[in-house]
Amino acid sequence: MRAILSSILMTMLLAGVAVAQPGEPTAETREAMARLSFLVGSWKGDAWTQMGPQREEMTQTESVAAHLDGLVIVIDGEGRLKSNPDKIVHLAFATITYDPETKGYRVLAVRKDGKSVDATGTFTEDGAFQWGFAMMGGSVRFLIRLTEAGEWLETGEFSADGAVWKQYLEMRLKRAE
Repeated sequence: MRAILSSILMTMLLAGVAVAQPGEPTAETREAMARLSFLVGSWKGDAWTQMGPQREEMTQTESVAAHLDGLVIVIDGEGRLKSNPDKIVHLAFATITYDPETKGYRVLAVRKDGKSVDATGTFTEDGAFQWGFAMMGGSVRFLIRLTEAGEWLETGEFSADGAVWKQYLEMRLKRAE
């Protein structure tokens, strides 16, 4: 009896392992993530942010890598105040993946205060990558595009009502050599 129970238990465990093994990513997932490959690399340039009356000018760097055979994009960003380069005013880390069930991107971003946001992303009709999230008091969205000069141009906007958007961030970065 003990041998039968052991055999049944072993069969169940092996079946569970077989079911838990992931399959290959779909062509849709690979194509969706390939659309973000333009971000991969090291970037540096000028940025500004304005949360209140004072605008802060920064030198921004972004390090972007593809992981898991291109299925995850990892972004590590740092902005230092131009007037005081020792002061970090923007520090963020994000991962981007594609969900074939929702036909959209998932962006998990962590800020320098340790708080994270779980955002969604999509490509706009003009080819910009847009990601954003709802927050208390409104919504935030970011648009990332490559300019004709090959620069990473990103804007950040806030809206209290979803209709009127106010820009509070801009980054214009060039590939770092």
